[in-house]
Amino acid sequence: SPQQQYNLNVSGGFQDAKYFVSLGYLNQDGAYELGDIFNEFSANPNFKRYNIRTNFDFNVTKKLTLSIKAGTDLTNSNYSSLQSIDQNYI
Repeated sequence: SPQQQYNLNVSGGFQDAKYFVSLGYLNQDGAYELGDIFNEFSANPNFKRYNIRTNFDFNVTKKLTLSIKAGTDLTNSNYSSLQSIDQNYI
């Protein structure tokens, strides 16, 4: 099945602080041919994901480092099942 994936990473800093930021995108389509039977329904699966991750490190003192790490993702998917098909076609 066709798939697209993109990632962007940026990092840097200076003596007392460092950072890292990562952005990602994934799009994966199914391998089915779309037909004319179902005008409002697609049996072709699809999955999309957007994600972000960040890390920040701060040297507060010579013996103390403060680290902040965060990340999240947003997904959108379409997977068919027999329950979503009109019973007149079965």
